[in-house]
Amino acid sequence: MSDFSSILVHMDASPRCAERLALAIRLAQEHGAATLVALLALQPPATVTTASASCCSAAPRAAS
Repeated sequence: MSDFSSILVHMDASPRCAERLALAIRLAQEHGAATLVALLALQPPATVTTASASCCSAAPRAAS
C-alpha cells in the first residue's frame, strides 16, 4: 500500500471517538502520513424564514 501524506479523522463525543483517533494515529505512523487532522463537524443552526423577510427583496412600489 502506498504512503499517505495526510489523514483526516472525525472527532465527536461518542464512546468510540478515542478508538477512531487511535486507529488514525496508527495508520499515520504505519503509512508515513506527515499530517493528521482531527475534525469536529457541527450541524449549522436551523434558519427561520419569516414573511417579512420576503418583502425586503421586493421592488419599491410607485407612488399613487
